[in-house]
Amino acid sequence: ELCVEVREEDAGSELKVTVVWTDPPASPSARETLVNDLDLSVTTPGKTQRVYGNHRVGFNQAKNEFVVPDVVNNNEQVTVARTLAGVYRVRVHASAVPVGPQKF
Repeated sequence: ELCVEVREEDAGSELKVTVVWTDPPASPSARETLVNDLDLSVTTPGKTQRVYGNHRVGFNQAKNEFVVPDVVNNNEQVTVARTLAGVYRVRVHASAVPVGPQKF
């Protein structure tokens, strides 16, 4: 797991965070072809919202967050169109790494 804090001094700018990795080859008979699953998430200042990479569907209104990480792609991006001033927490979590270590 990697966690980085990004301080945004001025509100209103755009923030883009991307993680990309080279995934090992899947078995030819595998139903799911992503072998190592890393998940990107960004938490807004005050921990008011957490968004997963590629803005996956599954928005939980009670928690005010997208709760379904992307388990298909080896590149994930979170875009915050208009930032709030404060500290954003960027997290890359290794959900499954059967072939590792996984660099990104």
